[in-house]
Order: sequence, then structure tokens, then C-alpha cells
Amino acid sequence: FLHVAWDHHNGALNYARSVAPGSLELGAKSPMTGQREASVTYPQFHRLPNGDLLFLYRDGSSGRGSLILNRYSVETQQWSAVQPNLIDGEGRRSPYWSMAVDARGQLHLAWTWRDSPDVATNHALAYARSADGGVTWTRVDGTLLALPITAATADYALRIPTGSNLMNPPVVAASRSGRPYICSYWS
Repeated sequence: FLHVAWDHHNGALNYARSVAPGSLELGAKSPMTGQREASVTYPQFHRLPNGDLLFLYRDGSSGRGSLILNRYSVETQQWSAVQPNLIDGEGRRSPYWSMAVDARGQLHLAWTWRDSPDVATNHALAYARSADGGVTWTRVDGTLLALPITAATADYALRIPTGSNLMNPPVVAASRSGRPYICSYWS
């Protein structure tokens, strides 16, 4: 099936799935889980090794948002919420993220924080990984992260101060052995 999400910047979720496998004809627009789908921005689909899909998006606005993680099961053909609030901006900031799925199926998530709609408030590079499709998350050293992840509990690759021209989002990738690489720039 083809899954499509479109036209998102602080608006309701626009999502549809093809009417049949291999078809380019989309069915009617529909919700995924029906939860936290009123203010969607930066949607991303990621395919897992077993064919299931992950869907991440920001719920909320720039400077006041959270990261949501849903999963589509190929077996049941249904969406479910894996993490209805994976990274919580606590109403004071929002994460600008990138995610990659490595050759072993591990998820690698990197993000910067933004404290307001102004890009000049971007700061810090954070990282988390999941070996179970996003159910649990760990620091780079393997210790478990409490969920939702907040600014106080995040694992930081580098603490870059506000006003450093830090771009968003960073880009994350991983080697075949699962070693993460985070790319960004600042001054």
C-alpha cells in the first residue's frame, strides 16, 4: 500500500492510503489513531525491516511542541500510537528531529531544541536510540531513558548554546554496526 501525508504546518492530519496494494489511487482521507492529530507538522514515514511503517510528526507549534510516534502494522493494516508523547517540549520548546533506521532495525533519533518560533533560539544536539521499534529508548551508552524525553532528561551529544546559528533539524545516520553519526552546523 502507498501511504501519503500532505500539506502539514500546524494543521489537521491529512492522511490517506491507496485503495489496493500497488495502486496509486488513494482512498478517502482518514485519521491514523485519532489522537493528537489536530496540529501536525513535519511528518516522516520510516519503514522497518518487517515492512511495518513508523510515522513521526510534531504536535503543536514552533517553540511549543512534542514528537509523536505511530506504527502501522502490515499484518493488521491498522495504525497504533507507539509513543503519544515521545519527546515533550513541556509547552516551552519543541524538538526538531531526524530519524534513521539502521541495517539491524534500530532507530536512531537526533534533535535540536527550539525555545520559540525564532530559529535563533535553537540549541543543543540530543540523541536517543531504540532497538524495539520505538517502545523503549536508551542513551548512547545503553541506559534506559524515561519517557517522555524532556530537556532535563535528554542525552546530549553536544550542548550548543542559543544564538549559535544552529540549524534544524540535524541529520542522523548509522553505520552497519549501528554506530550513530549526527550532522549539523552552527557558528
